[in-house]
Amino acid sequence: MNLIQDIRSIEDVETAPRAVLSAVHRTRRPLIVTVDGQPDVIVLPAESLSSKMTAMKAAVELAGAEP
Repeated sequence: MNLIQDIRSIEDVETAPRAVLSAVHRTRRPLIVTVDGQPDVIVLPAESLSSKMTAMKAAVELAGAEP
């Protein structure tokens, strides 16, 4: 993760949504969207969601915790 490139304000998203989404697809890294300077949501490419969910499930199982 590159903090300078991977954090955007909601205003950036509102002003240029296609450019923001294009950057997410180009870098294939999650993007943190802030509202009033605080992290609010994370945007990531849809194709990467499945692999991230699988990895999180495996980590939970290895830790012996319940999801």
